[in-house]
Amino acid sequence: RPEHDRGPLVRQQEIPVARANQSAYPVTATGALLIPGVDIEMLTIQPGSFLQGPAESGPASEDAPRPVSLTREFWIGKFLVNQSQYVSLMLTNPSYFQGDTLPVETVTWFEATEFCLRLTERERVAKRLGADEVFRLPTEAEWEYCCRTSPEGVQFGAHRAGGKGEAAKTPAYSFGSDPGLLLDYGWFIDNSGATTHPVGEKKPSLWGLYDMHGNVSEWCLDWYAPLSGDAATDPRGPETGDRKVRRGGSWASTPKRCRAADRFGVAPDCGCALLGFRIVKAASDSPPVNLPEARVW
Repeated sequence: RPEHDRGPLVRQQEIPVARANQSAYPVTATGALLIPGVDIEMLTIQPGSFLQGPAESGPASEDAPRPVSLTREFWIGKFLVNQSQYVSLMLTNPSYFQGDTLPVETVTWFEATEFCLRLTERERVAKRLGADEVFRLPTEAEWEYCCRTSPEGVQFGAHRAGGKGEAAKTPAYSFGSDPGLLLDYGWFIDNSGATTHPVGEKKPSLWGLYDMHGNVSEWCLDWYAPLSGDAATDPRGPETGDRKVRRGGSWASTPKRCRAADRFGVAPDCGCALLGFRIVKAASDSPPVNLPEARVW
């Protein structure tokens, strides 16, 4: 289904969620945390600050760049959740393009959130996850931070290009501002062949995250709202809304839609072959996990 405004206003309620016993998880040779059973690899992201949503992210009347500080460490999926991983917990595969190593898609925000809930519950039963940490979707600020910064916590433009001024500090992509390099980092309209591809085949971001600029767009935790330009600390979006944020380009996206700052609101019950997700593991109060009153999947 196309991305457009639809769906009723949905209100949220906070649910008690859970801090991980990090030592309970095996670590891969590349330093990624491995979640047993689903074989999801996660990389640690250190706190830092960046400029979210530069002027090129959307109409000036809607979005303004804002300084954002993230104060808590979190872990994020090295790859998009693939279909084999999704089926292992959900016992169903909604994807239009079928294949174990392809990213799961045609998945609604509710279904992506339910996946996180089931993983949280399973890991608590296994005593690998404590009472103060949870698996969830990334906030859009976390997602963009992972796309725009490096492990040194320095924005790409200043860190690698050595440039000065706003243009240098807000590159269009994780690798800089040259759209010609996008072919090396993502599957999009020019090279996808109108289909998804196995996760992790292109070059990663500076944090080591794959498919940030294509393959499938990614659900975020937040309700969609214009960015005000005001400085924010650990932002989580508005309390209510009728659309959830999607980030990153898809196999059908133009280079413009694959930019780090590109954002769009999608009804949470929309499932289409352009949309998938990756997961985050974080302290439950950074931010608290919110769910609509009814668990729908």
